[in-house]
Amino acid sequence: MHEWALAGVSLPKQHAYAQQVQARRPAKNRELEETRQAIELVCFLRVRLLELTDIAVQQNLRRSQQLFREATQKVRTTRERWDSVARDQARLSRDVLRDEGKPFKTRRVEADRMLTKVLDAPPKSFVSEVRKALSTDHPGRSTVLGIRWARQRSGLRATGGVASAAGDEGV
Repeated sequence: MHEWALAGVSLPKQHAYAQQVQARRPAKNRELEETRQAIELVCFLRVRLLELTDIAVQQNLRRSQQLFREATQKVRTTRERWDSVARDQARLSRDVLRDEGKPFKTRRVEADRMLTKVLDAPPKSFVSEVRKALSTDHPGRSTVLGIRWARQRSGLRATGGVASAAGDEGV
């Protein structure tokens, strides 16, 4: 089949040949010329291969989008938790600064120590956190996403909205 030049045969015609093979009883195939049998069989196999390839690509796209959504949600949840911790730390620092029972210098040093934990953390972009979540979470992700990333690097156009899978921030 790989040696047949099917470029001259239009895809609708190949579909028609494939449907003829599928609709015909096997015993009727013996009545056809050998060349027609071969053409119909090759077209049937090629059309089925194209259909199965489309199904596999579509499943891969769905799975990769699901993985992106899960990673995005995980990053959002982690950021929300971190924001809550940062607010709590800021409230505690404010309470320390307002505590009149301690000398100002002690309050300042203690508040500075509390805020340093929050403010000195290196900033991370949403995209970099999603990438990290995708690469560290699940061993099966590298298989699914490796195919997609290899296509993107090779210059093939990716479909399925990768950028929109992570929300407005993009991936």
